[in-house]
Parts: sequence; C-alpha cells; structure tokens
Amino acid sequence: MDVNTVDKEEGLRLLVAITCYGTRNVDMLRHLIAQYHAMTFDVDVVVLSNVPRDLGPRVRVIVGMPSSDPWSLPFAHKAVLADNVFDYDLFAYSEDDMGVSEENIRAFLKLSPLLAANEIAGFLRYEIDEAGTVSLPDVHGGYHWKPDSVRKRGPYTVAEFTNEHAAFYLLTQKQLAGMID
Repeated sequence: MDVNTVDKEEGLRLLVAITCYGTRNVDMLRHLIAQYHAMTFDVDVVVLSNVPRDLGPRVRVIVGMPSSDPWSLPFAHKAVLADNVFDYDLFAYSEDDMGVSEENIRAFLKLSPLLAANEIAGFLRYEIDEAGTVSLPDVHGGYHWKPDSVRKRGPYTVAEFTNEHAAFYLLTQKQLAGMID
C-alpha cells in the first residue's frame, strides 16, 4: 500500500499508542484522542496506563507497568506496535501531552519516501505560552543539529538532532518491520 496517497476511503490504518501515567494530563489525553479520531485516517488508539481508565468504547486501555520502575511505562508501547506490525500502515507513539495534526502526519508521509533506508523523519516539539510566544524547548536546551549529518533529500535539507528522546514519533510499517528485524 502506498502510504503517500492513501486516505480513509482507501484504507490507511494508523495505530496510536499513548502513554498516560497518573492523572495530571487526563484532559489533554482526551483531547488528543478526539483529535486522532477526527482524522481522515482509520485510527485505532491504545492507551498504556498505570491505572484503569474509561476513555470510551473506541479506545483500548492496557493497564500495567512493564517493570516495577515507574519510568518503564513509556516502553510498554514497543510490544503493542510489534504485535500489530502487519495490521497497520502507520504507527505512532506519544506521551499524553504531545499533540499532532493530520497535516503533520501528511508531511511525514510526503518526506519519508525521499529519505535513505536508515533515516526516519522526526518532529520538533514546540510550546506556545499564554502570551502566544512560541518556544522550542528541545532546541533551546543543550541539544543541537549534528553539523556532519546535513543531507539533501529531494527539495529538503535534513539533519540529525542530538536529542534522541522522542515524546512522539511516527513510523511506516516498513520502518517498524525493519527495526524489529
């Protein structure tokens, strides 16, 4: 299936795994779920949680920690994605406070075919405060672009970022299958 041209009517399937620990971001989580379900893609949402949650009939909630370490919950999505690698065209992992738009996903789909086999398009996190000021917390910190990684891919210039932590990422089925192999 060509993920670059597929929409809901043509069957593009997106599996989203969202990690939610505690209660601080529950309202944001509900907002994110609504955003995903409003997309034109066929979207299934799985929430990985430390406690039971009622998030409606269209959301599967998996309760339990991968280990006794509370920081292990963000790694629980790996098994969910791997177990479904042949059932979806796209796979997203997100923390419960990371929004993404359909436009962001379509930009990923547009760029991905131009990348080398060992490259995956990433996303830069940004925040907007009450005054409307935009900040890039990951860029304004101690992270930066790796100068020797700059490459041209079609009309785009790409580079690797030093922060490998991803509170959100997106993979095609081919990319996920390659990582599993």
